[in-house]
Amino acid sequence: MSTAPVFGGRIVTRLDPSYEEARQVWNAVPDHRPLEIRYCRDAQDVAAALRDALARGLPFAARSGGHSAAALSVVPDGVVIDVSPLNSISLDQDASQVTFGSGATLGAIYRTLWESGVTVPAGTCPNIGVAGHVLGGGLGILSRSRGPLVDHLIGVTMVDARGELVTADEENHSDLLWACRGGGGGNYGIATSFTLRTQPIADVTLFNITWRFDDLGPAVKAWQSWLADADHRINPFMMLYPREQDMVATVGVMEGTPDAFEPLVKPLLDAVEPSEVVIEPMSFIQAVDTVEALQGEAAVAKSVRALGSSAIIDRPLDDRALETLRRHLIDPPSHRSEVAIYGMGGKIAAKGREETAFVHRTELMAFEYRTDWDEPADDEKNVAWVRSVRQEMAEHTTGGTYTNTVDLGVENWLWGYYEENLPRLMGVKHRYDPDGVFQHAHSVPLSLTEAEASRFGIPEQIRRTLRAAGRLT
Repeated sequence: MSTAPVFGGRIVTRLDPSYEEARQVWNAVPDHRPLEIRYCRDAQDVAAALRDALARGLPFAARSGGHSAAALSVVPDGVVIDVSPLNSISLDQDASQVTFGSGATLGAIYRTLWESGVTVPAGTCPNIGVAGHVLGGGLGILSRSRGPLVDHLIGVTMVDARGELVTADEENHSDLLWACRGGGGGNYGIATSFTLRTQPIADVTLFNITWRFDDLGPAVKAWQSWLADADHRINPFMMLYPREQDMVATVGVMEGTPDAFEPLVKPLLDAVEPSEVVIEPMSFIQAVDTVEALQGEAAVAKSVRALGSSAIIDRPLDDRALETLRRHLIDPPSHRSEVAIYGMGGKIAAKGREETAFVHRTELMAFEYRTDWDEPADDEKNVAWVRSVRQEMAEHTTGGTYTNTVDLGVENWLWGYYEENLPRLMGVKHRYDPDGVFQHAHSVPLSLTEAEASRFGIPEQIRRTLRAAGRLT
């Protein structure tokens, strides 16, 4: 081990006047109180903070933007290793590659790249930190037209379990790079920077098409039929709102002009007459801002009480499933309870399921059942609503779930996140974190018991692979 680095960043303890603000993360439901928050100036500070936490026997969590859906980026009675100061963004000479610190936000990255006429296909919430978003797959605003963000990731630097810097690319530590392309954050190290290929971006067409709530069933049925054969340049998602808002909507962008989009969307408009149609050209950066605003208060809030749960769908929903969704939105616990349906296909399916750790390549849609609210007294009924809609919809889903929508109430999360890529991810875990230094509620384990494998719903053929590798006991 090399000479231990000395931490030179800011340390906020419980006695500091800024402690309450410093411990705040996006989801306010888990009221965790860490011993200290360490704001790292650079990668050496990250290494120093990690080594110090390990030497003191303290739990720790890495935090970029603090947007972990289950607040996994803050740990009670431990150390938060905050990388938000690592927010540099630099393009190479011809703007074909970008390297950014793990504390950069999506909004800052989008704007920096847009000024050079390029982009990367990242998420729809510009205020989130980039680290967890990249490592979990990075679905977003251009996924159907360009693939998920991890398909453009060509290098990552992180602090490993020994407190040493390691850089993974196609030539060095390629297995670690593979795992970082969708294998989830907090599993193999603390990322300090990422390098991605960029692509030119022109003006786009934004669309926002709405129907009345009473048309929810027919509108979703028509939308999913349209989605199955939609041009890959179209990046749609659908929002199902509470009945009191009297609206369901499909929103998104097409990489092309309104004249090109209108004949492509005509079958959807003809199938169920909308109440309003907005189709307009705009710059990509305007589209990013507009889509963020259309997602509601939680997308831009600094801290909310919230719960979201995701599900992967590989076939169109039938009438019974659509009625289940409609019924849960008649009188939900919050006016901000909603169901988001993200269109998959297109370039998401361009890579095989095992080419990257991100396995969900061939499915039709990704759902998110989500709600946010203001008062702790409303926690129970909001959680119950998410649990209810998820349970009743389970038979219509694949059992898969998206790594970046962490729901600690999902029992089969390990198989749901990774499916057939799980054995390889556990192998990477053994190589880079053999002592299990990086652990959280949904981290990749070093091994499993037979009982755990059963609880996670891991199929027998995968169990045989794990047994052969000594990972299942």
